[in-house]
Amino acid sequence: MSVSTITEIIEAEEEGHKAYIFKCKNGKTYLETSLGYTEDQLKNKKTLYSIAG
Repeated sequence: MSVSTITEIIEAEEEGHKAYIFKCKNGKTYLETSLGYTEDQLKNKKTLYSIAG
């Protein structure tokens, strides 16, 4: 994943810890979580960055 392929960055929470969702041009989604939650399990999602693609 390179910065130029990121189309959206979402901040979320998992039991009080911050987690991040990175969505890329190629359709892939990458998660950065402390507790290994899936995207559907994350709460309070807030878009930090979004670019039309």
